[in-house]
Amino acid sequence: IANYTVNRLHTLSLPRTHKETFMLITQSIALFVLAGLFEIGGRYLVWQWWRNGSHWSVGLLARIFMTVRREIDESRGE
Repeated sequence: IANYTVNRLHTLSLPRTHKETFMLITQSIALFVLAGLFEIGGRYLVWQWWRNGSHWSVGLLARIFMTVRREIDESRGE
């Protein structure tokens, strides 16, 4: 069992090449920025809907934005 655990941990190690490391960092930054945009956009739409009395579809769109943001965060493992 101990040998299996060591082999399993080895397969979960960090990428070995610079290209793989660069791609991992780039993907993480892109997902972080995308999640931030959906977070800000969703909250702005909620504000528009709630404070300014916009159409109910604006509130629905805000909900969709916040759902997409949550899915991005979950795909990143947060």
